[in-house]
Amino acid sequence: MSKESSKRNSVVPPDDSVGFIGAGNMAQAIAFRMLDSGLVLPSNMIVSATSDRNLELWKQRAVSTTIDNSKVVKNATIVFIAVKPQYFKTAAHSISNISDAKVKCFVSVMAGKTLKNISATLGQNYKHAHIIRVMPNTPCMVGIGCSVMCSINSDSNYNKVVYSIMSSLGLCEQIDEVLFNSVSGLCGSGPAYMYMVMEALADGAVKKGVTRDMAMNMAAQVMKGAAEMVLSTKKHPGLLKDEVCSPGGTTICGVAELERGSVRSAFINAISAASDRADELTAGE
Repeated sequence: MSKESSKRNSVVPPDDSVGFIGAGNMAQAIAFRMLDSGLVLPSNMIVSATSDRNLELWKQRAVSTTIDNSKVVKNATIVFIAVKPQYFKTAAHSISNISDAKVKCFVSVMAGKTLKNISATLGQNYKHAHIIRVMPNTPCMVGIGCSVMCSINSDSNYNKVVYSIMSSLGLCEQIDEVLFNSVSGLCGSGPAYMYMVMEALADGAVKKGVTRDMAMNMAAQVMKGAAEMVLSTKKHPGLLKDEVCSPGGTTICGVAELERGSVRSAFINAISAASDRADELTAGE
């Protein structure tokens, strides 16, 4: 066994290779974690982008790069479609007449594009390809992401492979497609909201004289610890909150200020707004 093959995890079958059409943040989050975890070797991965400008980080990881989408479907059996939704038709057109395509499974990470739309847009040339939708988030890059997925044929071998890939990047839930847009507002967009919370927590400490670096590290650790408490204890976050709030203490005073600022409603509305936007994208297919 070669040194390279000995590093490969069994999640991706050895006869399969992975491709990405689109080289942006979400593609990087998935691909780079796969590489770091040994799920696929650089020699078995290829990525395309509209210009070399977006491919530099991939080249540094010894991944094959191209500005020709057709080379991806000719060389990869599992292809992640990671372009912005408004560019999907253009990307699909660029691979529509490839007679020697190797791809057997398309995995969409596009918001608002249904399985039916993806299949129809890809066209007859790929009528036998498996179509899977996933909604990951950027923490997949560090192995603690949160993803959801759905497919037309949940019993297919490629469905199992993609589920294993996404599960290796963090939590992955298989859901009905009807819930996809609702969940995307939490799963896909949620990290951005948490970064805002983290920044605000750190700002509060800085206001009271704590250095910026120390405040940011503490804020991140507080959020990480709170999340782990929920996951490990299985307790409702409201109960965990109550356990911190001593009668007449400092924490309950802070909680009262958050309630006065309608923080709960703001987060509920943020999730709803993001989900509504996903619905709009779907309606505009």
